[in-house]
Amino acid sequence: MITDLLLDVNIIVDVCAERHPYFARSVKALDKAIGEGVRLWIYTGSVQTLEYVTANELMRAHLESNTPITVDQAHKLARKILALFSKDRHWLTALPEDGMVFEEEDPEDAQLHRAVTRLGKGARLLTRDEETLKSCPQAISPGDYLDHTSKGTQIPFIDLAAQQDRVRPNLEKNIFAVIRHGRYILGPEVQELEEKLSSYTGARHAITCSSGTDALLMALMAYDVGPGDAVFTTPFTFIATAEAISFLGATPAFSLEL
Repeated sequence: MITDLLLDVNIIVDVCAERHPYFARSVKALDKAIGEGVRLWIYTGSVQTLEYVTANELMRAHLESNTPITVDQAHKLARKILALFSKDRHWLTALPEDGMVFEEEDPEDAQLHRAVTRLGKGARLLTRDEETLKSCPQAISPGDYLDHTSKGTQIPFIDLAAQQDRVRPNLEKNIFAVIRHGRYILGPEVQELEEKLSSYTGARHAITCSSGTDALLMALMAYDVGPGDAVFTTPFTFIATAEAISFLGATPAFSLEL
C-alpha cells in the first residue's frame, strides 16, 4: 500500500507552471493521493531548483502567449505559486548524507533516492523522469500511480505520525537544537518546559521526569507511601499504575468506584 508520495521537481513544476502536456495527468495523480489520504512530501533540498525551473517555465509560457514578463516578475510569480502549492504539503528534511552525492552521475536524483528511502517501504517517488524510474526502485510515474489500486486505508492502533504531521517543523527544529548542544539530560529545553508548566498550572514548582511511571512514583513518595500501606486505584489502567505502588512496598487495592 502506498502511504507517502515524494514529489519530484518535474511533477511540481508541471502543476505550478501548468506545463503541457503533463499538467492534467500530474494533477489527477495528486488528487487521487489526497483522496486516498496519502501524504504528499516536498524535499527541502529542491527549493532552489523549484524556483529556478518554475520561473523559466513561466517565462516561456508568457513568451509563447505574446505576454512576455521580466526575469524578476517570473521569479516573483514562481515564488507565489510555489508558496500556495506547498502550503498543505509536508516538507521532508534534508540530512547530511544527502550532500555526499557528488560521485553520483545525477546528484539531484541521488538525493531524492535517499530521501524517499527514509520515508519507508510505503513511500514512492512520483516522477516522470525516465532515468529515475529505471534507477530508483521506489519511483513511480503519474500514469502508473493512477492505475495503482489501493488496498484500502488501515487505521493504526496508535497513530503518532498523524500527530507529528501537525508539529513536524518545530519538532525537527528543536531536535536539531538538542543534538547540536548535546545536553540530553537537564538541558535548557527541560528548564523551559518546567517554567511553562509552572506558569500554566499556577504551581510554585513543576518537576518533569522521564516517564508516567516515574511521575506516579514521585507522587507516592511525596506522601511517604511504603510497606504496610494500601493504595486504592482503578483496575482499568495500564500496569504502571499498580506497579508504582508495588515499587514502594505498598499494596494496590483495586476499586470499581474510583
